[in-house]
Amino acid sequence: MDVLHERCAGIDIGKADVKVCVRTPARNGRRHNEVRTFSAMTTDLLAMRDWLAAQQVTVVGMEATGSFWKPIFYLLESQVECWLLNAQHMKAVPGRKTDVKDAEWIAKLVEHGLVRPSFVPPQPIRELRDLTRYRTEVVRERTREAQRLHNLLEDAGIKLTSVVSDVLGKSGRAMLEALIGEPYRRHIELLATIPGISPATAEVILAEIGADITQFASAAHLASWAGICPGNYESAGKHGSGATRPGDPWLKGVLGQAAISAARGKDTYLGTRYRRLLVRRGRRRALVALQHSILTAVWHMFTNDLPYRELGGTYFLDRTARTTATRRLIGQLNHLGYQVTLNPLGAA
Repeated sequence: MDVLHERCAGIDIGKADVKVCVRTPARNGRRHNEVRTFSAMTTDLLAMRDWLAAQQVTVVGMEATGSFWKPIFYLLESQVECWLLNAQHMKAVPGRKTDVKDAEWIAKLVEHGLVRPSFVPPQPIRELRDLTRYRTEVVRERTREAQRLHNLLEDAGIKLTSVVSDVLGKSGRAMLEALIGEPYRRHIELLATIPGISPATAEVILAEIGADITQFASAAHLASWAGICPGNYESAGKHGSGATRPGDPWLKGVLGQAAISAARGKDTYLGTRYRRLLVRRGRRRALVALQHSILTAVWHMFTNDLPYRELGGTYFLDRTARTTATRRLIGQLNHLGYQVTLNPLGAA
């Protein structure tokens, strides 16, 4: 058979490596084969490109195997003529033997022009093709989701389509939000009053702990169940705090995000508490303590149906000043010979 391409190569593409067969003229009119194997890593592919350039290869053929061919094709297309070969077309060519290596077989097909390359558009057209295809996929996915929503509403006996023409329109979305939000609106509103908790965060917290807070006997039980209560260990008669125990990973994750957001508050109780603990305990433990404070507040808010009460950034200073003043006055009365018993004013 006639040789149409004096210097050509065939590439057998695998997931981890590529085998390259280069066919060049030899003495006495014969053909010379040289096969090398390169890994699929970028550095080796660059070495392969340099080797093909050194062999003065003008045409490279490769089989269209999944998407593995793309980085190799794109790497070589600016240097040599690349042929992307259809596997079905290659099988239709007679004469292939089972003991012939794939790379060598591809090189021979290219050498004699026995196959036709598939159309691969240039880079600007490929980028445009990727964009248009992705847009089509997104539109199809949106249509599927809309149909799924229609079916869900029909299964639930909600005839929303008889009221609005477009369920995903402005009016339809408002109705959907009302249907979704009404059962737990009060709980979401309560949670959203806590610094660092957005409505989306509140929804996740509610989904994890539920609306019936009575299933947890106390705030400590809730914190322990969530896994944000430090463990205790005892050694040689001494008690210490240990690592937090395993808990609900979804709840811990969203509480961690809320704690990070709340820690940025400048004139808030949670922000001040974080900065006080940061100096003594470090960032990680300070954030865990903030998660514990947030979840404790959630338990009391749900139990009493009350919004979050902000204690303010000066809470710790006010508490310290009050304690100091109380101790000073008691000391003065003791010095005068009086024994003092303190009772809250409301208990009198």
